[in-house]
Amino acid sequence: HVQSTLSTGNECETGNNGGCHPNSTCVNTIGSFKCGLCAAGLVGSGDTVCSGGDFCALNLHNCHKNALCIHKGPGVYVCKCRPQYAGDGFDCGLDTDLDGVPDIALNCNDTV
Repeated sequence: HVQSTLSTGNECETGNNGGCHPNSTCVNTIGSFKCGLCAAGLVGSGDTVCSGGDFCALNLHNCHKNALCIHKGPGVYVCKCRPQYAGDGFDCGLDTDLDGVPDIALNCNDTV
């Protein structure tokens, strides 16, 4: 969203975030401004809409292709491996014996 003004000042410092949604960023440009992305956990255009969205329904999650995305609330979700798969939901591997451990080791980034 781009707004044009005749002002050469910083339109983002007008006290209303340049007209962008309060939960987005206002980016000052020469003679104008633009509304940036919504804050983390929110979805929308950044100009007039930033709300806690259902990242699962909007397909904005990073769950593994063999995992289910489970909506937990606005901007919050968890990933769970599908039946016959095991892992953390972000990385899932086939689990043919259903013991909760993938048949082949996964590339985990766990730190203890």
